[in-house]
Amino acid sequence: DDDYLYFLQENLVDLAGPEVIEQDLPLTWIRNEEAVKVYKVPGTVTGGNFFDINTWASGSGGAWEDWWVDNGELFTASGDPLSAEESIREEISVCPNPSSDFLNLPLELNTRDRYEVFSASGILTKIGSFQDGSRLDIASLPEGFYTIRVSNGSKVFISRFVKIQ
Repeated sequence: DDDYLYFLQENLVDLAGPEVIEQDLPLTWIRNEEAVKVYKVPGTVTGGNFFDINTWASGSGGAWEDWWVDNGELFTASGDPLSAEESIREEISVCPNPSSDFLNLPLELNTRDRYEVFSASGILTKIGSFQDGSRLDIASLPEGFYTIRVSNGSKVFISRFVKIQ
């Protein structure tokens, strides 16, 4: 089995966001099959492959790919959907939803686990690690629709929520 590290960057040529990003609808973010630029680096025993995140331009041993999402399904440059082995994302439900001050996540989380909260337009609005178990403080966020991405090292969990006053 090959292990890879992926460096993802929104396509900076076409700054338009997803075509469909609405609650209860599958995401569609195609943008000419170039929505996200990805540098895919295979892992090696010697660690000889690399990608320079200081420049986002140079690397060795990897290759650039284009990724996009069509009706909730992630595709790579080959035009094939990612296999179950490559796709480590899982949808979860948070509660209460909507919420004004906090979210409870149905996961066993610790301080190594990271989260990212994105606005409906895809802007990263909050990032950090879990300090209070599976509870996340969202009181400082403005009203709106959000997506939370939780990474626990082996999996990525995604959920959408509504922040109210």
